[in-house]
Amino acid sequence: MNTESSAPIEIEGVGEWSDGREGLFDVMNGYEFTGRYAEGFTMIVADSHKHRMGVRFEGEEGWIHVDRGSIEANPSSLLRIRIRPEEAHLCVSTDHHQNFLDCVLSRKKTVAPVQAAHHSIMVAHLGLAAIKMGRKLRWDNVRERFIDDPQADRLLSRAMRSPWQLS
Repeated sequence: MNTESSAPIEIEGVGEWSDGREGLFDVMNGYEFTGRYAEGFTMIVADSHKHRMGVRFEGEEGWIHVDRGSIEANPSSLLRIRIRPEEAHLCVSTDHHQNFLDCVLSRKKTVAPVQAAHHSIMVAHLGLAAIKMGRKLRWDNVRERFIDDPQADRLLSRAMRSPWQLS
């Protein structure tokens, strides 16, 4: 998908609060949002109450679903496909915390680059913004701002509590 350097350019979604937005809890107990990427694909993010936990990749030849303990595919023959040497291979890491500590000492790059982490969490932030605004939002990946939407831009930060400040 090669989205380590981008976030969705359009995002929309819905969410449910059990006691409204002004009650005891400010966290949704149900949500679903859709992000459309410039590269041409769509990502759907949803809570595990309506959908299985994990990640499901859908393509023209079938789908693969992965969670923390299993992998499934339809057709199952997709699981027998081997990545060729000239194709992209991801780093193997069984311990991200140790990899981070090792890289602090060695100055090597971590297996999970900070930009990939930034854009991964941006998907969640943009989805929450679309849910709170109640409408589709358009995102500028270069400026990291919503397009022509100062009201949505206000959701990107919040006032700091005294005595904290950025100078």
